[in-house]
Amino acid sequence: MNQYRPLDKEQIRALDKDTRIEHVWSSNAIEGSTLNKYETASILNKGMTVHGELVKDVLTAIDLNKAYDYMIDLASRKQPLTQSIIRDLNRLSIAKAHPDWAGVYRVVEVWPNGLETEPY
Repeated sequence: MNQYRPLDKEQIRALDKDTRIEHVWSSNAIEGSTLNKYETASILNKGMTVHGELVKDVLTAIDLNKAYDYMIDLASRKQPLTQSIIRDLNRLSIAKAHPDWAGVYRVVEVWPNGLETEPY
């Protein structure tokens, strides 16, 4: 790994972009989103929606992208994690798709999509 360091600015930008897409796509997939990684990238990178996809899934990708920005900002400032920040991250990540749940801890069991026998 060390022989590839330091990364240049373009390599860092590409890595950050790929990490963001992977995070938004995989987090939403766990919750049951029908968007694939390339559709998610299209929404985040170009603002283009995909024909036939659920509006809820598109909104959730946009919401989680905003939460990701906030998370990166918090990490760059080495902000301590608090209950308020956890609720803010939750609020941002589902503000448009599920406004009634935004900023509130879940009080029901949830599970990754397709793994109903594995609640978390």
